[in-house]
Amino acid sequence: VREIKGEPESAEFQTSINLHLDIRIPEGYVPDGNQRLRIYKRAASCRSENDVQALSEELTDRYGSIPKPVENLFTYASLRMIAGPLGVESIEHGPSRIQIKFSDRSPVDPRDILVLFRKRKDLSLSPGGVLTLRLPEKPEQNPLSSLRELLQQLAGPAPQAFPAVKSGTVPAQKRS
Repeated sequence: VREIKGEPESAEFQTSINLHLDIRIPEGYVPDGNQRLRIYKRAASCRSENDVQALSEELTDRYGSIPKPVENLFTYASLRMIAGPLGVESIEHGPSRIQIKFSDRSPVDPRDILVLFRKRKDLSLSPGGVLTLRLPEKPEQNPLSSLRELLQQLAGPAPQAFPAVKSGTVPAQKRS
């Protein structure tokens, strides 16, 4: 439909993430099965970190302190939000490594990957375009934090926010 309308093709991908973490909402935390299903759907539909934070706050208010599996679910949602626009097809966590496979249509400039590859000793790149983040035996930080940091580096700097303007007002202009 976008092609017919002359609109650009969407660069977002549905990233497959396999980190071997428990992301199930415990029945003891949210007893109602329908409510758990709604929470899964809401987590999957989050489009910003603010959406994830709002859902987290809502669950804390409603059900109490968030258990680790639900934190993991939110981590998956956050990683998917970063990885999708980068054209990441899959993220696989294996023993002592995390592999990131990019789509052929990824908007990430391969030169940017090479720059990171040269700067970071914990990265390797296969001829097939799979970027591997090697994890130390005793990591100083959570491997998911390392993965998030790498994806954010590939995404580049966040756009500068515009100053907030109240609805119905016009910002003052400089007079000459």
